[in-house]
Amino acid sequence: MQFSQVKRDPAKAAGTPVTAMVNVKVQDFMRQDYFDEPLKRFMAEVGAGQVLRCRSVEGTAQDGVAYCEFEFLVIATLEGTLDSLVSELQKMGAPKGSLLIDPTGRRRDRTFGKAEGLALYLPDNTPIHDLIERLELTLADSGTDGALFDHWDGPAGQAVYFYGRSYDQMAASMASVLRDGPPYKMSRIA
Repeated sequence: MQFSQVKRDPAKAAGTPVTAMVNVKVQDFMRQDYFDEPLKRFMAEVGAGQVLRCRSVEGTAQDGVAYCEFEFLVIATLEGTLDSLVSELQKMGAPKGSLLIDPTGRRRDRTFGKAEGLALYLPDNTPIHDLIERLELTLADSGTDGALFDHWDGPAGQAVYFYGRSYDQMAASMASVLRDGPPYKMSRIA
């Protein structure tokens, strides 16, 4: 697990710490593109504080990443900033079940997220790159807004993670592709 940290600016040391646990299974290298850099730009642009740390929290050998965690030091008007931060995370694709935590315990934690996730589990040694390409084309052709976020190749098999507006629509679109190929018949959608 790799941490992406930002040094604290002493001039902005006063503030409220806030943690976002984003219910997305994305490894470090993908997380940086999808979340880390856009969040740093957002916080700087709105003058709301800074991103202190970003990390992908490891899950099981089958899943790879359990969720992503982001720590912020919020210096602007708190409630308005938190609303903006949640809105920005949802624009980036934060799935349902994500959580904004106030480590000080002064405020109630808040759940957020709009996207739904779909995990496709495959046996080890399944030719995954052609499958991913076919699934992405199928999702695009079917009109669903599902998109590949990441994949995991672990000792217990492989997992491919898609996020979009509707789990049911993504699963229905993928069904024909998974029925077509013998190596994919052993797959499982969760």
